[in-house]
Amino acid sequence: MSLRKVLLGSGSFAVSNYNDRPGKLFDGLEHIRLSIFLHQKTSVTPRKVVSSCYNKWATEERPVLFPRLSFWDVTDAVSDLAIPKVGGETEHAILRRLLNVARPLGSFISKNGPSEIYLTRKLSHFVQILGFVPRIYDSHGKLRAPSELKELCFADREQAYAALAVLNSTLFYWWLSVLSDCRNLNKREILLFPCDLGSMKSSIRKVLSVLADDLMTDLRKNARLLEVNYKKHGTMKIECTYPRASKAFINRIDALLGKYYGFTEEELDYILNFDIKYRMGQDAGGD
Repeated sequence: MSLRKVLLGSGSFAVSNYNDRPGKLFDGLEHIRLSIFLHQKTSVTPRKVVSSCYNKWATEERPVLFPRLSFWDVTDAVSDLAIPKVGGETEHAILRRLLNVARPLGSFISKNGPSEIYLTRKLSHFVQILGFVPRIYDSHGKLRAPSELKELCFADREQAYAALAVLNSTLFYWWLSVLSDCRNLNKREILLFPCDLGSMKSSIRKVLSVLADDLMTDLRKNARLLEVNYKKHGTMKIECTYPRASKAFINRIDALLGKYYGFTEEELDYILNFDIKYRMGQDAGGD
């Protein structure tokens, strides 16, 4: 039995959630992402779960971190996937809209589909999900395949690129912040992301595919071939992408997804600007 089920079966609880960058809760420790549970054992039903958002803060903001905490009732959104890191009405409404979608993206992924997109598990301020294989040259200038690149296969290119657009959206990044471990891009969150490509209007699916194409073109335009030194492999040149420079293209994807999911103007604005201080500002570091 999972710890989540034990907690839910024995009482109500509140959970607050904390990133480890740029500020962290405990000095002198390695970077650790934390969730703090306050549990009240009770036989009274219905039991309640309240949660905070996924908090990020600069070190100088630490004295006011706890006084600023806000919580929201997420009892109806707790599942086998996660306890959502949601701290307000707008986020909760967005999550409910997504969870009302009939089929997840994983329904359209197959082992032997002819059209592929590519991903790495690395998760920072943007995901690394691409429609092309990044170039890597070994110490002899020979092109080699990336060792950590994974494939997602679809029935056709339009479907693959519609999915590619969705997975590069700020909405999907928000989904990861709310429901994943926020350390790696796990296939679980991709497979379970609510997006029914089958029932989606063909006009929306086609435009998403075009927007993904535009995004990939812009990513390659802004990419850099960087030299990296490895003890084992020597000096290698690696094509690195910088999605932050392509945020305008990502915004177009999110605007279209807002129509697909029926977001209000407030909900779409929240997604477009989600985590923007850290994704686009000086604190963002590399992509």
